[in-house]
Amino acid sequence: MPLEELLRRREAREENLPALSEDRRNTGSLIAQAAMSIGQTVPTAEEEPPGEPVICGDGYVRRSPVQEYRTPEDYRRKRGRRIIGAVLLVCLAALLVLALVRAGLLGLK
Repeated sequence: MPLEELLRRREAREENLPALSEDRRNTGSLIAQAAMSIGQTVPTAEEEPPGEPVICGDGYVRRSPVQEYRTPEDYRRKRGRRIIGAVLLVCLAALLVLALVRAGLLGLK
């Protein structure tokens, strides 16, 4: 289905929806709307002005910025240490089993 058809259908759906009050339309989040409905206030964060909206192939309009993917600086170092530790542990276990077999304590000889 072409993108234009999806957008036309979405616009037709939005026209048929009951009009929301102005303050509910401006909140933008369900959490803020729920808080307003029970009389609580929601702290608003200062946001950058939205740029050009991103429209996906299925008609979804991304309203929030894409969260950047970040790895800690020492991630690779810690991972390497973990791998080296595991290899050393396996080697020590193999040496222990070998020593027990040679001593005749396991009775495998």
